[in-house]
Amino acid sequence: MEVIIVKANSDCFRKCLSNLTNDVEDRLRSSLRILSNPFSFGYSDIQTGYQLKAIAAKLSADAEMMACNALKGVVQYINALGDTDEVVLLDAERYSNYDILCWNNALRGKLEHHNPVEVYHYMQIDLPQKCFPRHNILFFADLGYEQYLGEPDKSKRVCRFCNSQGPGIFGDKKDSHAISWFLGNDALFCLEECKTCNNTFGRTIENALSSYYQYYRAAERRKSRKGKPLTARGFNYEMLADGGLRYYASASTDNILKVGDRIPEDGILIHLNNKEPVVLHDIYRVLVKYVVACVPNEMLPAFQTTIKWIRGEKHPSKGALPPVYRVETLDEVQKPSLCIYVRKDDKKDLPYCVGELRFMENLYVFAVPYCKGRDVMNSCLAEPLSRFIMQRYPDMTFTVENFCDDEEKMIVNHVKIGGNENAVVMPLHSLQ
Repeated sequence: MEVIIVKANSDCFRKCLSNLTNDVEDRLRSSLRILSNPFSFGYSDIQTGYQLKAIAAKLSADAEMMACNALKGVVQYINALGDTDEVVLLDAERYSNYDILCWNNALRGKLEHHNPVEVYHYMQIDLPQKCFPRHNILFFADLGYEQYLGEPDKSKRVCRFCNSQGPGIFGDKKDSHAISWFLGNDALFCLEECKTCNNTFGRTIENALSSYYQYYRAAERRKSRKGKPLTARGFNYEMLADGGLRYYASASTDNILKVGDRIPEDGILIHLNNKEPVVLHDIYRVLVKYVVACVPNEMLPAFQTTIKWIRGEKHPSKGALPPVYRVETLDEVQKPSLCIYVRKDDKKDLPYCVGELRFMENLYVFAVPYCKGRDVMNSCLAEPLSRFIMQRYPDMTFTVENFCDDEEKMIVNHVKIGGNENAVVMPLHSLQ
């Protein structure tokens, strides 16, 4: 069995308790009150650190129980809780990531003096019925522990993207991030992506999204794999490791500032040009690639043509795909999350599958195209997607983008910077 301990405003704790006898497992479930029904919630399900520590003391005195080394880790975590900390313990096999999100929000609601039962009921029942009653919800995020999606046995794995199989074609279990590492994901891994596909996507479509947001990743002080602050360099700017920005003006890039000018104290809007061009179509493909990397295996048959498009084997004409909706002014998050909505019925007035990716200050909402037999023609998905957006986000204003464009385009970041006595425009040749 696997136990998950959910705590408000904190990473969850997950531990696999293996090689337990049925008797020990039953005693453990009963003593720790490990819940197994995702659709029930009551105040009695919330346990305090004080209560759990008393139970942990009894477990520690039971030699048969403590013969399971993994249980010692659970006891150690419980003993580290504060007496007033409130948590719930869940059976990992019964609860989805979305269920855990509902529990976490309920506990956070209690801290904020809301009724946790009402918060949980809203998240688990009212919100789905009100906003997307015809879609199932799949939720993927870093919950504080590593998650491996797909077949754990290498000898049985088949790559989701090229159908190759054989243990030698797959790397280590942490090699393929289900959502790109550079977006902040270091917990979700797709086991069913071979080394060849992983390398190919990294050089192409994932690199496009990385390049698109290189300035923002550096500006938000994101760090490299080695723990060093990211930098970014374009045609007319340089983001430094200490967070400073050097801006290089020239007649061809900006007519507002001149070399040697001081930047006004109230700031000025400048236009930062990325160094490398980006293909917008690649960004749409990588957004959908994240969906395919996360969904359960039984859904994959519906995405076989989608996968060909992700791989670049299908080339739609301009305007043949629905638009992508995005907001880039939300509160910043450190770790990305992906919510997938899968239509339960055969009616095609709403998209069969919609992805909702949240990272940094951004929210992207997009239809998964080429779901064979499940959707109207992709060029006609625009209206169903718009209808879904209106139901899901009635009060949010989106930018609607056409990401079906294979032309390389330079990305310009429009940034307002504040002035100070040391902020001086440098000559463009200093960057060369």
